[in-house]
Amino acid sequence: MNRKKTYLITLAICLISFILLSIMVKKNFTCFIDHFGQILFQQTPHHTQHLFKRFDKIFSPETDLFYSFVISSCLLALSKAENQLNLGIYSVITISGTTLLAFIVNMIVKPLFGRIRPDGSKGFSYPSDHAMLAFALLISTAYILTLYINRTTPKLLIIISSVILTLFIGFSRVYLEKHFITDIIGGYLLSATILFSILYFANIYREKIN
Repeated sequence: MNRKKTYLITLAICLISFILLSIMVKKNFTCFIDHFGQILFQQTPHHTQHLFKRFDKIFSPETDLFYSFVISSCLLALSKAENQLNLGIYSVITISGTTLLAFIVNMIVKPLFGRIRPDGSKGFSYPSDHAMLAFALLISTAYILTLYINRTTPKLLIIISSVILTLFIGFSRVYLEKHFITDIIGGYLLSATILFSILYFANIYREKIN
């Protein structure tokens, strides 16, 4: 199976999963899962709350968007210096494109559901913008960095670290009672759909210029 077909199948699975979850959320079929998630995550020791709040600020949607532009610019400059401009452009499209699109899509989709946050604070809950932007930034960056590295061990470390950090950010939002667990899962699924859509079209671009 070629790479483009893999991306297409993956984005289809993620999109269908997001649609199904969204229907369940809209019809309030996820109450048990959300309640269980809140009980489970809130068993975390109270003294770690400051750590979650710090992550909440460091990886806010706006800062993630900023990070994506900085990382993309650095990789573009590196690629240009190594006469691999096409790889640099591919990096910008994948990282900045995915993060920016996730930011825009979240602003459009959230009001359509109008789900109230667990703590009743301002703003809507589903899907989580923190989860979407964290996934878009960290997973797309991890993927791109593996293209710059030849050794297997550093690649695995980057991928594992990105996944753990992405999950931790989602965990922190549930712990701080800003989101239900299904908000986080929905954010991941929608962001994954966007990422694999970008990768699909970005690889078409790479094939044409190569």
